[in-house]
Amino acid sequence: MLPLLVSLIATCLPCPANAADAEPAPRRITISTAPMPRRVERDRLGTYVGIVVAIDTKSITIRGSEGGGDKDPVITTQFPLGKHLIEGERDPRELDSCCYRLSDVRIGDKVLIKLHDIHNVDVCVTISIRRRPGGVVPPAPWDKRFENRPMHHEFMNAYQQLEENGIPLPPELDPVIQRHLFKVRRQELEKQLRQQSAILHRKKTRDHTAPMPREVKR
Repeated sequence: MLPLLVSLIATCLPCPANAADAEPAPRRITISTAPMPRRVERDRLGTYVGIVVAIDTKSITIRGSEGGGDKDPVITTQFPLGKHLIEGERDPRELDSCCYRLSDVRIGDKVLIKLHDIHNVDVCVTISIRRRPGGVVPPAPWDKRFENRPMHHEFMNAYQQLEENGIPLPPELDPVIQRHLFKVRRQELEKQLRQQSAILHRKKTRDHTAPMPREVKR
């Protein structure tokens, strides 16, 4: 009887905590994460305005400034050309219709170029000719006439004639005249809208007017 009692007591007692009998530690769960997506290098758009002093097949050198203002410091800077400019094509990222091929540009032209920051290098991706002193700004190859809108070279040549020879701007290019015409057209449009609104209001009032009551015979 005694051995049985000792066996029962031993069964009820807790087991000794040792390496073999201890409860296993919770398993560490490792979450497999996909690698972070590679950072996409975005283009930082910038501009540079100045006079072309040198051109070759892979670069353009301009004496000017980033802002193009009269008080901005003037610096001569060489910019590498983008792939599409070198190949004589239009950069698909740029939708300006007033950009030119490299073969259209001449030394002495006043230009505005657009820059993209590619691998920390300012790369020239478009060239827009603004003035050609003593000459004529040629038509931009991708510019198209839209209704009565003057084309880019017409604008530039008119302003160059004003600056060089004092010839007044034609009415269709004069900003003062164009602002006045715009104001007149806007006033006429507002007048037409008010008249149409008044007509609709009268029609709506007439349609919703109840008829006179019918006379009742007694």
